Amino acid sequence: MVHASFTSMLAFFLFFSSGCATAPKVEDPYSFGVELMADSSPESAQNEGSSPATAHTAAQEIPLVGLRGLAAAYHLDFGVAVAFKALSISKYAQIVSSEFSTLTPENEMKWQYIHPVAGSYELFFGDQLVQFAQSHQMKVRGHTLVWHNQLPRWVSESVTTEDALLKLVTEHVSTIVGHYRGKIAKWDVANEVIDDAQGMRDTLFYRLSGTEFLSTAFRAAHEADADALLYLNDYSVEAINPKSNRLYELCKALLAQGVPLHGVGLQAHWDLDDLPSMSSVRKNIERFAALGLKVDITELDIRMKGAPTPERLRVQAEAYAALVRVVLDTEGSDSITVWGVDDGHSWVPQWMSSYGSALLLDGKYRAKQAYAAVVGELSNR
Repeated sequence: MVHASFTSMLAFFLFFSSGCATAPKVEDPYSFGVELMADSSPESAQNEGSSPATAHTAAQEIPLVGLRGLAAAYHLDFGVAVAFKALSISKYAQIVSSEFSTLTPENEMKWQYIHPVAGSYELFFGDQLVQFAQSHQMKVRGHTLVWHNQLPRWVSESVTTEDALLKLVTEHVSTIVGHYRGKIAKWDVANEVIDDAQGMRDTLFYRLSGTEFLSTAFRAAHEADADALLYLNDYSVEAINPKSNRLYELCKALLAQGVPLHGVGLQAHWDLDDLPSMSSVRKNIERFAALGLKVDITELDIRMKGAPTPERLRVQAEAYAALVRVVLDTEGSDSITVWGVDDGHSWVPQWMSSYGSALLLDGKYRAKQAYAAVVGELSNR
């Protein structure tokens, strides 16, 4: 049954109501160097409820100029993860529509919310986000069909065999992708399936079926909407490293089986004190592209520990600019999504209490040096 019950809507709203280092040494052509607009005042922590810096004078304001328009000149999609509830804030909604060309539902299409009860699908919130995107000429990226997190308890309690699992995956994927046929350009079909240490992540899906759940999910999605591009999405796989090597081998195996895999999503949730080599990121994109896959940056944010300082904000800006530079210069990559509109609507402080200030705008929707650096990369080529 497909519907939006009062109970599920109420639960959803309640859930979303809760709540000095030196610059890294870089030795490659994509080093963190860019001309930035001046902003000498440090910003305080930007999560909701914090007290943003007040020394942000009119002379220091960086204008919002519309990233989507600048990116379009390079056939680049510049997107954002959006929370349905936050669209009720007029400034937030205006920035989403004017700055970004693609919309990713931050949580609304995850299994816990869209399929909370066996046989019952709650599509209201996803529908609202899709309608918002359509009304503002934005593309939509569906996120995410199969993930071990935010999985309702009934799945693990009722599914105990491979046959039952694959049947459920087929039903889940077919129902959701079919519902949004022609409305969603790309789907993160499977999320975070590679283990951080070795092999595949140990999940209910993998324990019961090996990698067959992936083949099943991708085939079901392709059958439900043959025009949608289908992705594997993961974190800590942006540069060449053991984990991205495992993702690369998995992609090769799936392609060899004829699985309709069209791309990989590199999340890029980065720590300012542990940034990857941009040269390695470029080479990693190139090797996936050589398999015939598209490569998207899907969940970009660059968090920093403690209160931001002018120097930390400068280094953050250079890191954002360096990644945009890599994407623009590398065949096979034409999409960047930041994981949130502003620091006041970032997942980072809620999950990592000592971190924050990860996005392009601060908690008062003001552009940071990172925004100016991205504008610079999109304007001065």
